[in-house]
Amino acid sequence: MKQLLTVLCTLPLLAQSVDKTQLISQHRATEIRHQTRPVDDPALTTYAANLLLRLKANTPVELVHSHSPRPTALPGGPLFLPVSLLLQANSEAELATAIGHALGHAAAPLTITDGRGPTIVITDPHATVPPAFRSRLPEAEAAADRFAAAMVSQATLDAEAFRAAQAAAQAPLPPKPAPTLQRR
Repeated sequence: MKQLLTVLCTLPLLAQSVDKTQLISQHRATEIRHQTRPVDDPALTTYAANLLLRLKANTPVELVHSHSPRPTALPGGPLFLPVSLLLQANSEAELATAIGHALGHAAAPLTITDGRGPTIVITDPHATVPPAFRSRLPEAEAAADRFAAAMVSQATLDAEAFRAAQAAAQAPLPPKPAPTLQRR
């Protein structure tokens, strides 16, 4: 988040037609892609995409290996879903609740502006938040919880599909081939 705040303070003035939230989301998505490693597993990707469809979430999903087990959703952007969340969740409902919570933050980001400077969009309230705005965090958390509860209550969740996804996520990654030197 500190990186994001730094970038926001150095952004040049943009035309009024550019949506600042979208610009910030694009920048944050680029940061996340640099900090994580993508997961190329068609079965897991299909499972995650189907779960999002059942949750009626119209957002693309990117499975990643990440240090954090929390999913990150960005306004107008993808949902970054760590494979470790698939391993740690006890049920598909728990997984869906975590996803719904992240999507809730993306649907109603905590937007902070002083009217003259840059806009700060906080989609991850667990990140560093300026002290002057911490009083708004409980409100944002409660809204994300309500959003998640509404999504999960309308979805039909399948325990067997979740177990299959967990088993696929626990399978060891194939080793990368060692580089070879070729003589010419």
